Amino acid sequence: MFDYSIFVAQAEVENGANPLLVSSRFGVPVSTLTAVTINYNPSQKAARWNTYEDDFLRQNLGILTEEQMAEYLGRSTNAIHLRWERDLDLPSPSHNPAYYTANQVSHILGLSSVHPVMHWCKVGLIKNRVMAGGRYIRLILRSDLTAWVVNPDNWIYISWRKITDPHLRRLCELRQQRWNDEWLSSPEAAEIVEGITVNNIARLAKRGTLPAVQPKFSRGGRASDDGRTWSDWYVRKSDLLKTVFYKGKGSTTKLQFSDRAEDWMLRATLAGLGPTAVWRTMGGQRKWARATVAHHIRMYVIPKTRGEE
Repeated sequence: MFDYSIFVAQAEVENGANPLLVSSRFGVPVSTLTAVTINYNPSQKAARWNTYEDDFLRQNLGILTEEQMAEYLGRSTNAIHLRWERDLDLPSPSHNPAYYTANQVSHILGLSSVHPVMHWCKVGLIKNRVMAGGRYIRLILRSDLTAWVVNPDNWIYISWRKITDPHLRRLCELRQQRWNDEWLSSPEAAEIVEGITVNNIARLAKRGTLPAVQPKFSRGGRASDDGRTWSDWYVRKSDLLKTVFYKGKGSTTKLQFSDRAEDWMLRATLAGLGPTAVWRTMGGQRKWARATVAHHIRMYVIPKTRGEE
């Protein structure tokens, strides 16, 4: 185990203290301090830390390693460590109150894993920097996180209602009141507009008829998911409600299933199976998209079970 007293004693001598006095005070043999006593001059006063050096430590702690700061200032690594930790009483980079770590951000956002935040930091979605050293800790400035979270454009990635920090959630609530809108995924949008499927939403979005966006980066933190063209589209509710959807003769909004398929969906629904379970029993994605079957069941099969058709 590393003897911390040796560490402190070497730093004291490097800063100009008398090695004999340091040896007596810390119980460290003078021979142990030989490496740092070469330049010791009894008639010389200890080199004092100046304001510039202290400010340099404050501004670069966590950005540069202790070794890099020591090389720049011409001091030993031990002296650098003692100065910021003991004399200046600075918090360690990972506990700096001005920053959050990626792990802390994941808890604040109400996420079950840190992977999405790490991925968003890596691709630059959230402004951040990597803490100096070999631990590869992502640091997010608190003000940068606040600015990112209260921006409704980023709410396609997170649910602000799940935020655990009361102050940050309140800021989002006030922003929501001013924005007075909400993002709907393509399945949610298909739920609102009768007779419209997820495929209809995607087709209109690609044509530009319906203002909609796809997440540029993975919402779950999987790098391999980036750039997938089949990701859900997100549309503002206000844009959805003012868009005209043409239905009627020639419309492809209602997929024509066979009588056998229609009969099975009705019987399975009456038996208590949900839309996804029914879709799996019908061959899954080999025949129909899950959202298509689910939409058909909700719009046309369930009303039959209630005697509405």
